[in-house]
Amino acid sequence: MENGIRRKTEEGSPQGGPLSPLLANIYLNEFDQEMKSRGVTVIRYADDIVVLAKSKVVSVVAQKHFKFLGFALGKNGRGV
Repeated sequence: MENGIRRKTEEGSPQGGPLSPLLANIYLNEFDQEMKSRGVTVIRYADDIVVLAKSKVVSVVAQKHFKFLGFALGKNGRGV
């Protein structure tokens, strides 16, 4: 959509279409395997990704939790 008007496209897959998550899973499989081999925890649902590492980008230590796909993730008394 552009300015509230639906416009037909000539390339790509439609946002929210059933093919998008499948293509994301196929494309990101190598990413998943690489992160696993490095010991990096990754939470992924199709193309929505959270990478849990001890350094860089955003620190969860400063916050009790963060939201991902409508769920609050973070640390409790056991550190999970």
